[in-house]
Amino acid sequence: MEIYQKQQVDPVLRILINLAIAGEPIHNGKVQGLYPLLDFTPYKTLIEAQTKIGWKQIRYGRFALDWDYAQRRYSTEVLGIEATGEPKWIRAVIRATLAHYKGRWITRNELLHGKDHTQVTSAVTKSALNARIEALYTHEQNVLAQDRFPFATPIDEWKDKTVHQMKQWLRSNQPHIKICLALAKKQNKLHTKDIRSYVKGVSRTAQQNGTNKKKRSKVTSTDIRKFTKGKNRKTNMPTHRKDHPTEAAMKPIEQLTSFTFTNSKPKPRFPRNPKTN
Repeated sequence: MEIYQKQQVDPVLRILINLAIAGEPIHNGKVQGLYPLLDFTPYKTLIEAQTKIGWKQIRYGRFALDWDYAQRRYSTEVLGIEATGEPKWIRAVIRATLAHYKGRWITRNELLHGKDHTQVTSAVTKSALNARIEALYTHEQNVLAQDRFPFATPIDEWKDKTVHQMKQWLRSNQPHIKICLALAKKQNKLHTKDIRSYVKGVSRTAQQNGTNKKKRSKVTSTDIRKFTKGKNRKTNMPTHRKDHPTEAAMKPIEQLTSFTFTNSKPKPRFPRNPKTN
C-alpha cells in the first residue's frame, strides 16, 4: 500500500500486517517458510506478543507494543532516523485498513441490493433471499409435526414470489423455526414416550388380563330342568326372577270348596235362601 511507502514501514512488518488482514495463520515457521531470505529472529517477540492478543485483532486496530519497538529499531538501524513521539505509522495503517474494509462492504451491498433504491429488487437480492429460504426448508423434517405450518408453501413456488414476500416470510418464521428446532432437540434428548407410560400403577384392564379367569365347567348332566329359566312348577325351585304378568294370569285357579277352614270350628257356608213371603 502507499501508506507503507509514505510512513517508511519495516518490510517485515508489512508482510505480517498483510497476512493478518488476509486471515492467514502466522507463526515463526510459517512466515520463515514463505520468505526464506528474510531473518525473522528479531521479530520473534513481536509474533508471540500479538499471538496472545489475536491476529484477527489487527483488523480492529489492536496492535501489541512490540510493533512500535520493531519499527523504531528499523528506523534507527536501517534508515538512520531517530524515531520520537507517538507511533504515527500505526495510526495511519489503522485508518487505511478500516477504509479498505469499508470499501469491500460497500461493494458487497451494491452487488446484493443494487447501487440505489431503484435496484433494490435486483436478481441478486432475490437469489440470496431464496437461498436463505431453501436453507430453512431443509429443517422441515427436524421439527415437530405440529410446528411445520411455515412450510405449507412448496419450495418451488418461492421463485415466483416477490422480494417483499420473501423478506416478510423470513422475518416472521425464521425465529419460530429456531425455537422449534430447539424444542424438538430437547424432546429427543429426553426420550419422549407415550403419555400413558408416565401414569403410575397398573390399569384395571391390565389387572383383568393378568388374573386367571374361571373357565366354564363342562356339562355332564342330562337333566334339562337345571337349566330352565324361571320357577319350575313341578319342583317349586325358587329363583330370583320375577314372574311375568302373563304368567301370573295363567296360573291354575284353585277350586273353591264349600267350607273355609280356619283356626276356629268349621262353619258351614251355604247360600242364603231366597226370602219367602
